[in-house]
Amino acid sequence: MAESLTGPPGANPVDDTFRCPICLEEVRNPKYFPCFHTFCETCIQTYISSTAARKDNETESHRMGYVCRKRIEAPNNDITSEEWALALTQNKLIVSMSVDPKKEEHKFCMFYKRQDKSVTAKHWCKSCMKSICDDCNCFHSYVPILRGHKILSFSDAQDLKNDIEVDVPFSIHEGKFLEVYCTDHDKLCCSICFATEHRKCEQVQTIEDVATEMNEHRVQNKLTLFKDLLETLMNMREEYRDKVTTLNSRKQEIISSAEKKVEEIKSQIDKAHAQWLKRFEQKHTDSVGNIEIASDEIKRLATTIGDAKTMVQTVKENGSTKQIFVTNHKLGVQVLEHLNRLRALDIWDFVQDYNHQNTDFLRQICNDGSFQDVSSSEM
Repeated sequence: MAESLTGPPGANPVDDTFRCPICLEEVRNPKYFPCFHTFCETCIQTYISSTAARKDNETESHRMGYVCRKRIEAPNNDITSEEWALALTQNKLIVSMSVDPKKEEHKFCMFYKRQDKSVTAKHWCKSCMKSICDDCNCFHSYVPILRGHKILSFSDAQDLKNDIEVDVPFSIHEGKFLEVYCTDHDKLCCSICFATEHRKCEQVQTIEDVATEMNEHRVQNKLTLFKDLLETLMNMREEYRDKVTTLNSRKQEIISSAEKKVEEIKSQIDKAHAQWLKRFEQKHTDSVGNIEIASDEIKRLATTIGDAKTMVQTVKENGSTKQIFVTNHKLGVQVLEHLNRLRALDIWDFVQDYNHQNTDFLRQICNDGSFQDVSSSEM
């Protein structure tokens, strides 16, 4: 989408220079598709090659027009991109209007150039569409079939630009040229089209006759129309560029705002998580600490009972009956006092397990601003 607003297809439409819509340079060896869009031969060859679509290992026999996206059929299914580009019709009108003795391709006689010889060109043959030298100019006058060719001198630059006359080949019937105009159907036709499709039409004239009757104001009106359309289209493209700029800016605003909100949410979650973790850690520390205290007290009681057992066993084996009674009584009181002290301690409600069933932290942070605490079951 961005390309369609900022670049190809096509050069600046208000530029009067004939430019290739692909390379955007002045068109060289102009060839055109049946849709009449004109390109450099090498550029259109590259385009045909680069857009080669393959199906079942065979090249599809059509392309989409580079500018208009019209479906363009290949001359045949097995044609290569090079052959297809060579088979395209040369835009002789552009060639004729672009003749310039200063251009490199017009400086030398094209017929001698084919023999790898560099002979300065002094003339332009409108029929051959080639720059030629004095010898080739004379040769045209000797050969009957060439005598009708119109040859102009490069020295007369004005004549080169005036009265450009090029027979326009008809794309449907090979070897035929546009000759008549059917007013009834508003169509340019060759002689075959006229004979097969327009013989019964009431208003059919030769193109020469129609051109003679053509009102100059009609052409000027068409130029004005095209100019106005171009200005309108350029204004539309400018509006589209502005719209893209606005949308890009709006996009960044929304993204920045969303990122800020997300960071705020992350901050709240991190804060709630830290507080929840702190409370859980404290709960766990208290629970484990309580068990450890109780365990230590049990150890102390075990020591008391162990010592008492040893003492009773020893007195039983070695003491008198009186000593056994006294010792047994005193140790019984000692153990009972130790037990009573332990019973008085508030350490015997131990945590058996933790429970945390609701882990929907997002809902909790939205509703309560904090995470639900972990619960515990006691033994």
